[in-house]
Amino acid sequence: FDLGGGADGGIRAADFQAYRTEAQFEEAASKVAEIAAQEVQNLTARLRSVNQAADLLVRRERTARSGSWLAYNAGIAAGLAGRLDEANVMLSSVTDPRVKDIADRYASLTSDAMRFRGEAIAQIGGQREALRLPDIDLALPNIRSGM
Repeated sequence: FDLGGGADGGIRAADFQAYRTEAQFEEAASKVAEIAAQEVQNLTARLRSVNQAADLLVRRERTARSGSWLAYNAGIAAGLAGRLDEANVMLSSVTDPRVKDIADRYASLTSDAMRFRGEAIAQIGGQREALRLPDIDLALPNIRSGM
C-alpha cells in the first residue's frame, strides 16, 4: 500500500532533488536511498499486519477525505484485513477518475471475501512481478466467503 505523501496525505521522507551535475545527483540519490531504507524499517516496525496498515490508511482517509488513491489503498487494506463493510465505504468514496473504475470494481467484490482477496492478491502479485520484486507471503488473516 502506498503510505507515502502527495495530495492524498502522508509525508515524504525526502524532498525532491533536482539534477544539476552527475556528482551532485549521485550523492543526493544515495542520501534518498538511505532515508528510504530507514523508512522501510520504521514502517515494518510500526505496521506488523495488514490490519494495522488498514487502521492507519482508513484513519488518514477519514481525515483527508481525498476520494483518491488514499481511499483506494485504505479500501484494499481493509478488505484484505477482512473488514469488508469498511472496505466498501472507502472504495465507494473514490471520486478520482484515475482510480474510480478499479475502486468500483473492488467495491462490487466486498460481498464476497474470498473473491475480493483473490483479486487483490492477483493484482499485488502482478504488480510485484512487473517491478521485478520477489514473491512474498502476505500472511493475511483468515476470512470466510460472505463475511
